[in-house]
Amino acid sequence: MATMGLLDYQDSQGTRGVLFEIGVCAGRYFSVLMRSGHRSGDPVIGLDPFLWIDEATVNDRLHANVPGAPYRFINAYSTAYTARTLLDEFDGKLARFISVDGSHEASDVLWDLRLTEEILHPDGFVAVDDFFNPVAIGVNEGVHRFFNNPRALVPFAMFSNKLFLCRPHKLKSFKKAIAEYAESDQSEDRPRFFIEHRNRGDKAIEQTLWGTKFYSFG
Repeated sequence: MATMGLLDYQDSQGTRGVLFEIGVCAGRYFSVLMRSGHRSGDPVIGLDPFLWIDEATVNDRLHANVPGAPYRFINAYSTAYTARTLLDEFDGKLARFISVDGSHEASDVLWDLRLTEEILHPDGFVAVDDFFNPVAIGVNEGVHRFFNNPRALVPFAMFSNKLFLCRPHKLKSFKKAIAEYAESDQSEDRPRFFIEHRNRGDKAIEQTLWGTKFYSFG
């Protein structure tokens, strides 16, 4: 999984910070954060109102899938928080990774991205779920509205249904890291697609969005 490869890259660089997910749902992706946090000792925090699957059920699944890995839930809507109040929840630490997978309404996605921009570690990265998903058009609208103004985030990769973002000064580093992940793991179709097309030159693997060239994994 590309996210785990990027989290491993952060570990190799000594980047420390909170691993945070907006929108835990059933906890499948959250378990990736838990595995990374269990190794690094970084706090793992999820924010969700647990409308679709109750918190106790999610806890049971996570304890079964990643036994012994510590984490904490905030049972709330993201719109109840500002960057300052979230940082209070984080004991003042910035987030080295943020998964944005909460409400798919455009206004809520815009809110979540604004929060993300303010609480992200300078060397952190973001995964926005369901970008380009035709049954989650609100995500697309919210992301485009966010980037209508100059931002402190840029895209560095599109992998499956996730758009990855980072700070502009980390663009080259994260593109290099995800390319190295693709080279090291040929068990998935998308890394193989990336490597095969990269042999034809950068134009075969790069797209431009909001003025930034990023890697597309198909």
